[in-house]
Amino acid sequence: MKNENHRNYRFWALFAASFIRTFYNSIYGLALPNYYIYTKSVSSSLVGAISSIAAITYIFGPLLGRLILNVKRTTFDN
Repeated sequence: MKNENHRNYRFWALFAASFIRTFYNSIYGLALPNYYIYTKSVSSSLVGAISSIAAITYIFGPLLGRLILNVKRTTFDN
């Protein structure tokens, strides 16, 4: 018995999306800092600080979110 409402799963779309994401991260993670350092003459320490912001966000974002969610909410009664 075949279900007529069920579509076949297509893996190529997921594969293409993961490839594009990896390619995008490679371009911006490796090539963009080199572009800033060698073409725009931005100091390498500044480029390193800017590119490390993503790592800092991944580390402290969940911790900050947990702190915010654990704060007691106060309501103002009339």
